Amino acid sequence: MNKQSFINRHPVWFIIILTFSIRLISIWLIPVPLQDGGNFVLYHNVALDLLQGQGFSGENYLAPAWPLLMAGMYFLFGTSLKVLFVLQIVFGVLLATLTYHLAGLLFGRRAAFLSGTVAALWPGLILLTFSIGETTLLNAVFFLLGLVLLFRAIQNSSYWLVILSGLVFGAAALTDSIGLYLPAVIVIWYVLKYLLPKRERFDKKGFRQLPLFLVFIAVFAATIFPWAYRNLQVFEFNSDAPVIVKGIERTILQKEGFTEFVKAYHPAKLPTLTNGVIQLFFVPYKLDLLDTYTETSYKAVFWRLLQGQPLAISRQEGFIFILKIIISVANVLLVIMAFWGLLKFKLKTQSSLVVLLLAYTSFATLGYGAATGYRGISPLGGFLVPYLPVLISFAVFALVGLSDRGEFEDDTHAVK
Repeated sequence: MNKQSFINRHPVWFIIILTFSIRLISIWLIPVPLQDGGNFVLYHNVALDLLQGQGFSGENYLAPAWPLLMAGMYFLFGTSLKVLFVLQIVFGVLLATLTYHLAGLLFGRRAAFLSGTVAALWPGLILLTFSIGETTLLNAVFFLLGLVLLFRAIQNSSYWLVILSGLVFGAAALTDSIGLYLPAVIVIWYVLKYLLPKRERFDKKGFRQLPLFLVFIAVFAATIFPWAYRNLQVFEFNSDAPVIVKGIERTILQKEGFTEFVKAYHPAKLPTLTNGVIQLFFVPYKLDLLDTYTETSYKAVFWRLLQGQPLAISRQEGFIFILKIIISVANVLLVIMAFWGLLKFKLKTQSSLVVLLLAYTSFATLGYGAATGYRGISPLGGFLVPYLPVLISFAVFALVGLSDRGEFEDDTHAVK
């Protein structure tokens, strides 16, 4: 069996091997040590408390999914950063594989293989492997898995798949509170797509699938209920009790917070929103991880060049600086190509939901960031990470669809 036939017969295994291998190579190629920044100390301490049977103590300001997973890994393999690093590699493999399946559902086999391969090699996702103090990759895995399961459930009218999807979306909400509103967006999409009158009649298919969505919402609510009830008890059943964790959810749900959120989109806030758009879509998340050993500022280097000064940087600093430029340019090109693909593609059932979810996350992130002046929140690019596989899929469609668009016009080529 030659190499080409193996790729054709086992595309998923090829993507898995490629993703795993490139992350192992990156340990040697990219001079970035394991990072335990962010909220790692907080998560680590909570995980140790869970191992000792103390549970979540007091008014915990962290979502529970990641410390629970950390506690499980610590119990099985010991409290080592390397254990969590391996887990990050597993997340990367899962993301690339799920990208393959998502693109297959939307655009067909060719786009599926190319999208999965790009996800395996995408430098932004590789870089996040080294940031073990964050929930970003875990949240992305939950989001993408829940989405693929939901698409399969709709496609096959499967209650088992929709139950799994509700559980996974619940886990995503328990990882990052911005996921709390994703089911609401899905319900809005369902109503718009199936239940609104079409040609003076209701869509019969929509009513046939209504039980699926009711089960989805019920399972999602049941998944987050124990944690939400725990919060009610901790906060003595007052109105300040968060569903998941204090933050964006309370800002939107409370009257005063909602008013400030709406004001964030006032024309006077346009400069702030513009800055937020740039941070969200065009600034690679966690690019500063490459600055561990050096300060390679774009502005400083270009200023020296303009002044004709010699660049007093080492070979390693030069390599990191070039790497940062490559990652930044790739990120900008990805966004441009993805939106080009969105404009080219006729939104059908599944892809319209993806676009609506992306619109919600962008609107909520930018509005909340502008309302708070971007205080107390992580860099906005982190909110876009779960959608990187979506952007990659649409960008691949924009390129491949130019020469063979017919392959993407129906669902007969969907990956099984």
